[in-house]
Amino acid sequence: MSNYGNYSKTPLEDKIMEEVIANEKTKENKRYSPLLTANDILSLADIEESWLVKNIVLLQGITIISGLPNHFKSLFTQLLIKAVASGVSFLGQFETQQGAVLVIDREIPTQRLKRRLKSIEGFTGLPIFFYPYSDPFKLDNKEDAEYLKRIVKENNIKLVVVDTFNRSHSGKEINSSGEVGQIFEPLKAILEQTAIILIHHSNKSGYAKEIPTPDELLGSVDFGAQTDLLFTLRKKDKNTVAVYNLKARDSELLNPFQLTFTSYDHGLVDLAYDCEINLEETAVEARERTILGFFKSGKKKKSQLMEHLKQFEYAEGTINNTLTVLKNKNLLGSVIIEKEAYYFLLETQREQETPFPIPNTQPLGNQEATQNSLL
Repeated sequence: MSNYGNYSKTPLEDKIMEEVIANEKTKENKRYSPLLTANDILSLADIEESWLVKNIVLLQGITIISGLPNHFKSLFTQLLIKAVASGVSFLGQFETQQGAVLVIDREIPTQRLKRRLKSIEGFTGLPIFFYPYSDPFKLDNKEDAEYLKRIVKENNIKLVVVDTFNRSHSGKEINSSGEVGQIFEPLKAILEQTAIILIHHSNKSGYAKEIPTPDELLGSVDFGAQTDLLFTLRKKDKNTVAVYNLKARDSELLNPFQLTFTSYDHGLVDLAYDCEINLEETAVEARERTILGFFKSGKKKKSQLMEHLKQFEYAEGTINNTLTVLKNKNLLGSVIIEKEAYYFLLETQREQETPFPIPNTQPLGNQEATQNSLL
């Protein structure tokens, strides 16, 4: 009983209360910074934007790279990763700052990743770290987020790549801005040290438009609000992809550009910068360019063209009218082979030393009306 009396004395209770209050104030001070006035903000030193990859990846910023499956998102990103880790320009066009890279790949197992890296070459010896595919990782898991923050600091990581965003959270509703915001919070906690790239999917409905817009991004509009830069890749044909910059928070939008995919006999692949894309061209001009591009590799069936153009959702009558216009401009030639319509570039035909080999055919102009209806 005497011990109880000693601990219950009033002076001791006051001291304990003072310590508790002091501890709580310390916690509060750690969580909240002092309020800033307008003068405080205006007196801050000017700091120029620092690009990890010029016009594409901003240090202390979040970039989203989006597109439908098989539209070269992963290859585009892997080439960017290699450029940053080695300090060389990306695609021969965009300057980089050299730095270590952390890749959190939730898409493919390690053995498949190995095959991808071997198909590009040049990764050996670079400061690139891969989070093990076999280990669980969720951005909205507190322990995982703390671990991410620690390894970024310990390895002096300059770029974190998450592939894909949808596989890197605990089943949050991506159409809910509130739940999307919860996933972005741990990413913001590491932004003072690094840049972040998120690989994300587009929804197919956006592909009805000639030029992509931010609303074709899968999920809530909050994705756009949370990011600094947004790019989407849109395949134009088997070997050509267009890259569109749909958002740049504090800089001018980068002009869209075109890349060409090449697959070599010895298993290597590459994306090469081709040219800028003129957004001022009309929808008609864009459609003509798309159709002409389809025939760059040679003579093809009209049915193959129609299948290719499904992704653009052109009306059949619109396609037929465009084909007629291109023929009248002497850019396309056409023939019927066994009741099947074929088209080819007239420029290609002129470049050949011998006439285009078309056995057992007649020019379309000499066919019956029923054969013309195939076009």
